[in-house]
Amino acid sequence: MNNESYYAKRHTQSLVAIVAISMIALLTITLCIVLVVRNAATARSEAALAAELENYTAQDVYPAGRVQELTNTAREEGRTSVLNQIRRSLENGEGTNNMIRSLFPDKLIVADDGRYYFFEMSSVLKKHGFDKDDFGKDENGFVHYYENGLQDKGIPGIDVSHHQGEIDWEKVAAAGIEYAFIRVGARGAVEGQIFLDDYFEANMAGAKENGIKIGVYFYTQAIDEAEAVEEAEFVIEQLRDYEIEYPVVYDLEQSEYTTARTKNVTKSQHTANTKAFCERIKQAGYTPMIYGNIKTFTLLLDAEEVMEYDTWIAYYNLPQYYPYEFQFWQYSSTGKVPGIETNVDLNIQVPEG
Repeated sequence: MNNESYYAKRHTQSLVAIVAISMIALLTITLCIVLVVRNAATARSEAALAAELENYTAQDVYPAGRVQELTNTAREEGRTSVLNQIRRSLENGEGTNNMIRSLFPDKLIVADDGRYYFFEMSSVLKKHGFDKDDFGKDENGFVHYYENGLQDKGIPGIDVSHHQGEIDWEKVAAAGIEYAFIRVGARGAVEGQIFLDDYFEANMAGAKENGIKIGVYFYTQAIDEAEAVEEAEFVIEQLRDYEIEYPVVYDLEQSEYTTARTKNVTKSQHTANTKAFCERIKQAGYTPMIYGNIKTFTLLLDAEEVMEYDTWIAYYNLPQYYPYEFQFWQYSSTGKVPGIETNVDLNIQVPEG
């Protein structure tokens, strides 16, 4: 190869390199400026940044110093925006969970055992469709759902067990409570024995005599499908002499006992257990439903596998954070209702939709 050809080739390669570097610089500047434009906390107007972007894209030369300046600006403004958002959340007393959730609005975030889990939003599960302002709490601590901000469409209810002791159901009915989920029984978290709730019969009779509609629930600690079916059979047997208007609920929660028999039950096994219980309840002619908190429907269950059953979600803040469809919302565990001396869980039934 002669020198002329060699230098011609080198010249061509240099030009190509310059063009490539220029294109990379252009892309870098563009991305930096777009980040600045989209940052809500920036002090510069979008129009000014857009004008600067147009000015630079029309040039043939991209100063390295300016590229670095814009990069640093975008990074600092992004950092400032995040820090301001964290500060606002803490000053408003929203708590760590709410603060973190506000930073990742496209994720479903669950805290458990000292760590956080980030779940992608499901494209299969149906969203509930409520706006954050659709629900409001009155001076007595009751949550209401207002359709289009006007008519109250939520139905108030409670759920009770032996923890509430003896209940004056006449006063409960007079207070406007329209339904109650009554605990049939539970399986022991450690020993695994099924037992009847001490106040099941009294609560069933008292609610029925005072015109309060009834649903029931069973607190599960099943470790396999056979035990889940056994629990369903127990519930069906106890309901033999009653008519109920509301669902039969599978109450799935993570036990607080360190020696709980369900400690090592997998997510797939919990899901299989839930389906086994619900299918047996359905076969018996009742409507099955699943109760749990956000942890239940993310860490314990594959929600997409049980989406055919109704959902009763427990979440104790406003607005509602759980994004998927639900029929009942337990919004408080410290409610006060005439006729009940202890705290009681408060619920709202929402319209289908």
